[in-house]
Amino acid sequence: MILLAELAAWIVRAALISWCFSGVEVFALLTPLEQGYLHTNFSRYLLFFIASLFINILASGLPELKPVKMHQFCKKVEYYFTDTWTTLNFLLQGSKNQKIKRNIIVLSGLKKICIPIDMSHLFIENTEPIKKVEYIKTIIIMIISLVLMIIAPIGIMKLYDYIATVLILLGMPEKFAGHIIFDTSIILFYFYFIGPYVFSTLDYKNSSAIIFSKQILNDGNYAVYESPIMPFLQGCPLGMAHKGKIFVNSLISKNQNILSYVIAHEEGHIEDHYNNIMRNFFSPVIFPWIVYISVLIIDYLHFVGKLHYTYWKLIIVAVSVICLILIIFIQIEQKCQQRADEFAIRKIGIDNAIKALQELAYGDIMLPEKYKYRYRSQAIKLIERLKQK
Repeated sequence: MILLAELAAWIVRAALISWCFSGVEVFALLTPLEQGYLHTNFSRYLLFFIASLFINILASGLPELKPVKMHQFCKKVEYYFTDTWTTLNFLLQGSKNQKIKRNIIVLSGLKKICIPIDMSHLFIENTEPIKKVEYIKTIIIMIISLVLMIIAPIGIMKLYDYIATVLILLGMPEKFAGHIIFDTSIILFYFYFIGPYVFSTLDYKNSSAIIFSKQILNDGNYAVYESPIMPFLQGCPLGMAHKGKIFVNSLISKNQNILSYVIAHEEGHIEDHYNNIMRNFFSPVIFPWIVYISVLIIDYLHFVGKLHYTYWKLIIVAVSVICLILIIFIQIEQKCQQRADEFAIRKIGIDNAIKALQELAYGDIMLPEKYKYRYRSQAIKLIERLKQK
C-alpha cells in the first residue's frame, strides 16, 4: 500500500516552496529577457519548478511511500481522530524524528499510535478499514497541490512583474522596487516555510504534542493533556505550554510528585508576562516583519545615497546582528526557565519541589538514556540551590 498522505504532504510542501522561490529571481523581471541568462519565460518557469523540487528534497528528503514494518506487540495503543488539514500540517514538516515511524495512507480519519515494549520507536498508522471518501480527499489534495506547484512560477512571476511596475510608477527606484519583492519573498520563504520546519524543531514539537494528546485533568484555570508522542520528540520535553493549555510527557503522568511540579512549571510560563512578551516578540506575527521593515529601510537609504555599504560589509553586519539576537534570546530563555521554576516552588512548596526533583534525578522514570542524565544534572543543581534557601 502506498502512503498517499506522505506523498500529498510532500507535493504541498514543494508547491509552497515554489510559490516563495519564484520571487527570488525577481531582478530579471525588471530587465529585458534578452539581457539575462534566462532568455524565455519558459526557461525561468522550468528553473523555478526544478529548484522547488530540489529544495524540497534537501529540506525533507524524498517522500516515504513504502510502509515500515510495525512491532507485533505493543506496550501501549491509543487512537486519535485527525481531520485533513490537521494531519497535513503534521506531515508537512517532514520526517523530523527517525524514532517516529508514520504509516499514514490517507490524511483524515482515525489514527492508531503503537508504542512497542522496548520503547524504541513510536508508530502511527490509519485504522482499518479506510473509507473510500478518505482516499478521494487525499487524492484531491495531491492533484490541487500538483497543479499549484506547476502554475505557481508563472502566476507569481506575473504578479511580481505587475507589483514592480506599480512601484516604479509611484516613483521608487527600479532596483529598490525589485528589492522590495525580493525581501518579501525571502521573509516568507525563510520564516514561514523553511525556518520553522527545517532549522527549528519547536513548531514540530508543539504541533505533534497538540494533535496527539488527551486531557487527563483540569488544574485550576488550565487544562492538562497527556501526549504519548512527547517521549520521542527531540529533547524529550517533560512538559510544554501552548495557548493556555499544558501538555505533559506520558512518561511522567503517573508520578504525581513530578507531574505536579511540571504542571506548576508550565503554569509559570503561562502566567509570566516577561515570558509572554518574549514569545510574542519572537513570534511569526512580529519578529519576521521587524526584520523585513529594517531591511527595507536599509535598502531605501542605500538607493537614495544616504547609506553606503558593500555587500561583504552588509553580510558581516547581518551575521553579527543575528548572533547578537541569538545570544539575547538564549539569555532570555534561561531567565524564563528560572522564573518558571520559582513559580512552581512557590505554588507547591520547597519541600514538595525538592521531593519531585529527587524523584526525577534518582527515581525509575523511564526516560531515554541520553536525556536522563541531562535532566538529572539539572534537577541536582536545582535541589542544591533550593536547600540553600
